[in-house]
Amino acid sequence: MALTVTDWRGVFVILAIAPVAASVIIFMTVPERKGLDAPAALMDQIRGLGGIYTSSLFWKLAPVAMTTLAANMAIQSLWAGPWFRDIAGFDRDAVAAHLLYITMAMVAGFFSLGFVADRLARVGVGAVTVGTWCCSIALVGLGMATLAVMALHPKLTIKINLLLIYLFLLFCYNGSDAAITIMK
Repeated sequence: MALTVTDWRGVFVILAIAPVAASVIIFMTVPERKGLDAPAALMDQIRGLGGIYTSSLFWKLAPVAMTTLAANMAIQSLWAGPWFRDIAGFDRDAVAAHLLYITMAMVAGFFSLGFVADRLARVGVGAVTVGTWCCSIALVGLGMATLAVMALHPKLTIKINLLLIYLFLLFCYNGSDAAITIMK
């Protein structure tokens, strides 16, 4: 573990130096391409942004994506840690491990839903449909977790709730975002 070698300040110094070093390596090793199109003028970029913000499809999907993203970030950053500690009775190491599992579920969702949505798009299933199903599955899972907590003693349902919460994060956190990012 890094904290056995240095304190938290040293870890953050390393974390600050690493991206700078990666940037320098990329700058020094990646060849510059000649003859590429010039960057778009600022007004063209603003007009393009205006096209996005006036799109009815954007306004249909953006609130769903923002809501699911905001809800899941709130769960992960504000609710999950205290719930693991106070309800599940986990010690600090277990809380940290389960917060890591949440993050792993989120990352797995990014990769898997992108892969699945791409494959389904090849057979004619639209990205919005994929996103809708992912969010629906996730909300059912969250509802089941809520009912389990209300119906049974929380200590008896911790493993079920953890599984459902991870599935919720896996699907909902990424479902609407995957639909928007791969939409044509």
